[in-house]
Amino acid sequence: MRNRDVKLKLFSAIDGLSQNRIEYSNFLYMLRDQLGLREEIDLQFGFKPMSEILSAVRESNVALFCYADLTEGGSSAVRIPLSCGVPTITSFSSIFSDLANICHQIDTQDAARAADLIEELVLDPDKMETAILKQTSYLDFSTWSKHFSRLDRMTDASSDRTKSGPHSYLEKVLSHH
Repeated sequence: MRNRDVKLKLFSAIDGLSQNRIEYSNFLYMLRDQLGLREEIDLQFGFKPMSEILSAVRESNVALFCYADLTEGGSSAVRIPLSCGVPTITSFSSIFSDLANICHQIDTQDAARAADLIEELVLDPDKMETAILKQTSYLDFSTWSKHFSRLDRMTDASSDRTKSGPHSYLEKVLSHH
């Protein structure tokens, strides 16, 4: 995306109550300014109303989630752009392991390569469409009602599970999704 007119809006749910969080937000401001990207990067800290988040996501070409395994245990925030049909990119963090074949994933340690991969996705309409289709299929499969239905079928047929073994029964249940 280098040499392109790109705007980045960074949301971080830092509430500012701890010294570490204040230092982190100050670090991001300083880094942005040192890189000369004050006009290109809009840093948004604190919790935002869902309407504001949805508006920002819907205006986006792509959503990017770079989490470190050391700082996060899980995130449902990634489901917002998935639900809005916005191609979503994540870091190779264990909290995104269920999305490994759904979202594009990048190595956040190699900024130049990450930028190239983001650019490839954004500039290729076929890749964008494929990403959105994968995400939509994943969300359709992963609804709570469908999870419950699959678990309910497994529970109701405990005698089948005993007769044929747990693995063959699980394969049968999942093939009916």
